[in-house]
Amino acid sequence: MLELVNPGINCFVVKPLDVEKFLYAMNQACKRIKQERDIANFYRKLEQLCKAALEKNIESDFIKETIRLHNITPGSYKNENWPYPLKIYTLGRFAIAIDNEFVNFSGKIPRKPLEMLKAIIALGGRDVGITQLSESLWPNADLAATSFHTTLHRLRKLLCVDYDVIITSDSYVSVNSDYCWIDMWSLWDIIDEFKHRCE
Repeated sequence: MLELVNPGINCFVVKPLDVEKFLYAMNQACKRIKQERDIANFYRKLEQLCKAALEKNIESDFIKETIRLHNITPGSYKNENWPYPLKIYTLGRFAIAIDNEFVNFSGKIPRKPLEMLKAIIALGGRDVGITQLSESLWPNADLAATSFHTTLHRLRKLLCVDYDVIITSDSYVSVNSDYCWIDMWSLWDIIDEFKHRCE
């Protein structure tokens, strides 16, 4: 577990200790920041605290609720234990979890939106060219543009979370890593870290 040295505006997580002391330090830090009205710093410190607490499994339910309440995004911290609104599993099976509840499609399966999601992930999940994506899903160029926008709308509706997890900019489409965790990304991170250590 963790200790916050100097539980004020410049607190930083460094040493092991019990849950009660951690929560006390967190409370003191929040009071100090409130007094100094430094809201931007408050959210920076709160983000650090939440990440540290999740890593050490300290008051996980409370921390996850705090993350949701304050819409804290994980930044470079990519771990399945973060309370992502959307999680996508592709290794060994394809499954979607919304708020940690696996989606079971009843009735007609939304085949094309799911194909789009799978294709986006297969192409890396980030900055996927819309033209490339459209051509892979609709070989008939006459249908591609209209079909892309219709299917994207259906996919966003299917995922039904409060955040825009499929984002577009210019000529690219991406899965928003602030609100979505993908097991394939975690595997790539592990491989990259292994390669870095072997260099």
